Amino acid sequence: MILTGRVLSGLSAGIFTGTATVAVIELAPPHWREKATFFATAANMGGLGLGPMLAGALSQYLPWPLHLTFLVHIAMAVLAVCCIWAAPETVSKPARPRLSIQRLNVPAEVRGVFIPAAIAGFAGFAMCGFFTSIAPAMMGKVLGYDNRLLIGVVAGSIFIASTLGQFLQGTLPLRLRLPLGCVSLILGVIPIALGIYTQSLALFVVGAVIAGMGQGISFRAGMGAIAAASPVREKAAVTSAFFVVAYIAISVPVIGLGLMASVTSLKTTGITFAAVMGSLAALALVLLIRRERAGGN
Repeated sequence: MILTGRVLSGLSAGIFTGTATVAVIELAPPHWREKATFFATAANMGGLGLGPMLAGALSQYLPWPLHLTFLVHIAMAVLAVCCIWAAPETVSKPARPRLSIQRLNVPAEVRGVFIPAAIAGFAGFAMCGFFTSIAPAMMGKVLGYDNRLLIGVVAGSIFIASTLGQFLQGTLPLRLRLPLGCVSLILGVIPIALGIYTQSLALFVVGAVIAGMGQGISFRAGMGAIAAASPVREKAAVTSAFFVVAYIAISVPVIGLGLMASVTSLKTTGITFAAVMGSLAALALVLLIRRERAGGN
């Protein structure tokens, strides 16, 4: 039943995330367009960060720990339905609307931006997936902490840092946003790996914050660059394609982590994963530098 619920919640996120992001941007007045991009992406990452923190607090300090979190979640979902029902439509609806599978598409003119942004997004979201799945076990079995609120705070810290990175991204020069996000991701995985190796919670959290800020910067910068480069009629399809990459990254590598942890130690698994994600961020940075130089020539 738990696996069924996970599959259904994942399907729901896949259905509405890309469309909701575009809708928020389209509903904003022109002078709020940049802020709307931030609120749309920050809602995703902020929710992912606050979720484990809230669940940790409820399960650690309040009664009915296995049920209360889900009741709170249901209440928030009902509130979301009410808000969506009241929101104005951003497109003209056909007389007889039909549900269909949206075709993902990355037009040729967008691929030069999409590929490095997608690689950086994959590395950043994979680190987020690591913190929501393996980090709790890492906290208990490697670092030696069992307080569920603390575990939730550590697991959610990368997402909160991501939201902060998205906010700060607007203060950076436009052409440097995505490269700086990649650099921050690379710098973040180093203390994460060292924290696991030395069993230091402080290093582990510092790495999560640095990597989270890098993920937030690269995610929002990549989303903005992709949206700006996409034809109007293809925005939802391209945005959904970007989110598909992101959600594959936050889920599929976790399976590999579980397999690796079953044949080797949890410590080795965490260090290896951090190194691989740092390498992916470095690859995205190299592609961005090459693209910048090619554009300059």
